[in-house]
Amino acid sequence: MWKATGGTIDNDGVFAAGQDIGSFSVTATAGALKAISTVIMGDQSPPPPPLPKPPAQPGTLRWTGDVPPQKWMNFYTKVLSKFATGKGLRLTLSVEVSPEGGLSPQKIEETKVALQELGLKSDVETG
Repeated sequence: MWKATGGTIDNDGVFAAGQDIGSFSVTATAGALKAISTVIMGDQSPPPPPLPKPPAQPGTLRWTGDVPPQKWMNFYTKVLSKFATGKGLRLTLSVEVSPEGGLSPQKIEETKVALQELGLKSDVETG
């Protein structure tokens, strides 16, 4: 046997809510067994609209400029170090050295060796 408050229930136990809002019970009885369930009826107002999506974040940051030698370490510390621990930082460097009196073959060779020791391409252009 089925019994319900706040709505109707048929012989198969299908509950149809009434118009009232609140907490109601559905009771099922079979011989000495009895089970009670609570049904909570709320307002039928439409759900709130979804929150707007935040604007898409930029995927890339680029900067081009000259950094004087005295500020190279500061440039790394204040700018590059924020990105150095993750993936995706690529530093493309263009170096031009034009000392007074030109470059000796020894300086050119030392530069090539230093680049090789760092695992970098050692093909330098001179002119």
